This record gives sequence, structure tokens and C-alpha cells, in this order.
Amino acid sequence: MKLLNIKFINSILILSFLSFGIYIYGCASAETTTGKLAYQQKDYAKAEVELKKGLQKNANDGEAWYMLGVSQIELGKYADARASFEKVRSLSPQYSQDAFSYWALKYNEGISSFNAGTKALGSKDSVTAFRNLRQGLDKFNAAVNILPDSVSTYQLIADSYLYLGKNDSALMIYESIIEKTKSPSDALGIARVLYQTGVLAMNDKKYDDALSIFNKIKGLNYLEKNSEYYEVALFNIGLANYKKLENTTDNAMMTILSQNMVDNLEPLTAQTQNKDLLKDSYQLLVVAYDVLGNEAKRDDAKNKYNALNQ
Repeated sequence: MKLLNIKFINSILILSFLSFGIYIYGCASAETTTGKLAYQQKDYAKAEVELKKGLQKNANDGEAWYMLGVSQIELGKYADARASFEKVRSLSPQYSQDAFSYWALKYNEGISSFNAGTKALGSKDSVTAFRNLRQGLDKFNAAVNILPDSVSTYQLIADSYLYLGKNDSALMIYESIIEKTKSPSDALGIARVLYQTGVLAMNDKKYDDALSIFNKIKGLNYLEKNSEYYEVALFNIGLANYKKLENTTDNAMMTILSQNMVDNLEPLTAQTQNKDLLKDSYQLLVVAYDVLGNEAKRDDAKNKYNALNQ
């Protein structure tokens, strides 16, 4: 099964020009004027220091807050920048638009690196891929601190984590946005991470853990029922119950486990177009029906299994 579909993202159009031009400072404090000049010269460290001093004297200068936020992003101080851009949005519609344009710049830079990374993955160049994906992730983290309400940025952060193999980080973000987006694509992202974790549990013979994980996939909101991850979750629930069945002689437990197999594998065989899943499911159903004493269904499952092997 292909675990990762290589994804390419289109950039968004920047609707307004970034305010990197000439600013009129008006009646600003000496510190603010110095900070704005430093900003124009791209001396972001000095700009941050001086603008902070100036804003202590006049906290209503939207332009200064905007310049401070940009400076902090360029210095990698994303959490500080987040607070600065919040002030921009509360004070100045003009600089709020500039903040949006700056977000779009970082977002598009992130997309460029992300696409380069996924392209390199497709070419099996993992070194280049991971370098570009990490660069893209950094740009997306910058963007989300400029515009925290951008769900699309969070989606790309989660996708980046997933490609980088940081499944726990990806899962945390997917789960945080799924009820906002109600997106089958985001549900698929969650299912993909859970699937990988569930397979590890199966390989380690931790069947109760695997059942918990695959049942989470089965119950995911917005996950389409015809998706490969939903179908494989049903199969693995059946398989995990079968593995537990192999290790018990308790008749009551054998009945419960066999019924669990039937409850998941029957719906799977009714819908899947995957021949391998069908064969393996019928093979498990033969065992389950036999334990449950349903000879007719056992024989029917056996016949269907044999037909698929012809």
C-alpha cells in the first residue's frame, strides 16, 4: 500500500504589495525613528531593539508594530512576532493588509520549498527532500505566527511533519484542525498516521493496542468509507481479533472475537474492490464462521476465497 501520496501545492496570489517602501515617520520618538531606519536597512536586530523602546512611549503606532513583527520573524523570534502582529491587527487596517501580504510571502516561500521537497522524494533523493521540507516547515511556522487563523498553513505544517517522519507532531496538528476544516483530506492525514502506528503495534504483537488504533481510524469523522485506510482498518481489526483468537481456548472469548471479526470483515467484503483484501478477508471469515457454527456462511466464504484464487 502506498502510504504517502506525493503532494504538490499551488502558491496563493499576493493581493497587495508588501510595505517595504519608503515610510513617513511623522512625529515619532527618536527610538522609533532609529528603529524604522534600521528596518529599512534590514538591520532587523537593531530595528527590534529600537522599535521596542519607541513602542513603550507610543503603543498605538501600527506601522512600528508591523515593522517589529517583520523584524522578529526575520530573526526567528516567531512567538514574539505573533504578539506584534496581533497588535497590528487591532490598531491598523492598512498594516493589517500588509501583514496579510507578508504572510502570503512566507506561505509561498514555504510552498516552494515543500514542492521541491516532495519532488525530491519522488526522485528518491532523501537528503535534498528533507532539507527542502525542513526549510518549508520553517516558512510555514513563520507564516502561522503572522496569521494564526490560517488553517491551510496548519495543514501544510502537518503534511511537512508527516513527510519528515514526525508522525506524533503531524497527528497533533491534524486532530486540532479537523473539526474546523471538516476535510476528508485532513481525516486521511490522521488515518495515515494512525495506520503506520497500528502496523507497528501489529508487528510487535500488541494486538489490543492495534485494535484501539484501527478502531480510531474506523470511527474518524469525515474519513470517506471507500478510502483505502478505512478499508484496511476494517481488515486489521479482523486480523487482530484473529491473532487473539489463536491464543485463547476460552469458548466465550472465542465467540466474542469471532463475532468481532464478522462485524468488520462482512462490511469490508461487501464494499471493497481490492482483490487481495477480499481474499484475505474471506480466509479469516472461514475461521470466524466455523467458530460461530455457521456452516452455510463458512462454506460460502470458502467458495468465494477459492474463486478469487483461480
